[in-house]
Amino acid sequence: MARASPWTGAIVANPSTRSAPRAVEGAAIAAEYRTPGKPGILGTMRTPSWLRPLVYLWASPTTLLGLVMVALALAGRGRARRVAGVIEAHGGAAVAVLERLMPGGGADAIALGHVVVGRSAASLERHRAHERVHVRQAERWGPLFLPAYAVAGLVAWLRGGDPYRDNRFEREAVERTTAAAE
Repeated sequence: MARASPWTGAIVANPSTRSAPRAVEGAAIAAEYRTPGKPGILGTMRTPSWLRPLVYLWASPTTLLGLVMVALALAGRGRARRVAGVIEAHGGAAVAVLERLMPGGGADAIALGHVVVGRSAASLERHRAHERVHVRQAERWGPLFLPAYAVAGLVAWLRGGDPYRDNRFEREAVERTTAAAE
């Protein structure tokens, strides 16, 4: 019988196993957990459960910025929930921040550590797999993630490219989600 996981908030087929939740929502995320060892959007590596608290701590400076966005969303009647160990929020005043984030209409969703903020629930669903790659990048880079992302955008721009589309972090997210979809 399927139940909501107390750890991730996702629907799981076997709630007795903590190490491999079988999320029903977010097809790419669910597929990642269901096929251990098979390359997916997050690769084949899994973080051992004993190391997860340290990974969350390492990414916490970026996550704290994400929690500010969650507060903005909730203050303006937005919504927040946990999905596969990541806080997802949408709506409220966070929408205004996302609209002004990038030239040409802003961002539809953004990952800040273990927080993903979107304009709407639909935008979170649409960009979930892509943003999860950024969550993993924040886990790898920790407090250096945002400065490294900014430097990568600057390098792309100095080389004549687009600071967003040619950013190495964005290219990795696009490549992983495209490969997982095929």
